[in-house]
Amino acid sequence: MNLANDEELRAAIIGRIKQLGYKQSFLINDAEERKFKIDPPRLSKYLKGKKSGMTEEQVLWLAIRLNIDVVVGIGRPIVKDGKLIFKIAPYNELEAIRNVNKVFGK
Repeated sequence: MNLANDEELRAAIIGRIKQLGYKQSFLINDAEERKFKIDPPRLSKYLKGKKSGMTEEQVLWLAIRLNIDVVVGIGRPIVKDGKLIFKIAPYNELEAIRNVNKVFGK
C-alpha cells in the first residue's frame, strides 16, 4: 500500500480539511511549527490528485494531524465469520524469493 497514492485516504483528508475549514496555508504553517516540512506546491498537487505530490511520510503526518486513523495489517487479509482479519500465510520459498525480488530488485 502506498499511502501517497491511496485515493480513499486522500478523500478522507480532503473531507476533514473541508469539515474543519482549514486552509492549505494553515496546514503548512502548523507542520512547520511542529518541525515537519510540507512544501506548498506538493500539498496542492496531492490535494488535486496529481502525481509527484507528497511523500508517504508527509501524507501519514497529515492524516495523523487531522486525526484520521491509518491502519496497516500484517499478513494477508481474509474474511472469517464476516470479519476482516489478517493471517500470516504458510512459508513458500518460491513465493518468498519472487516477492523479495519484486520489492528489492535482483
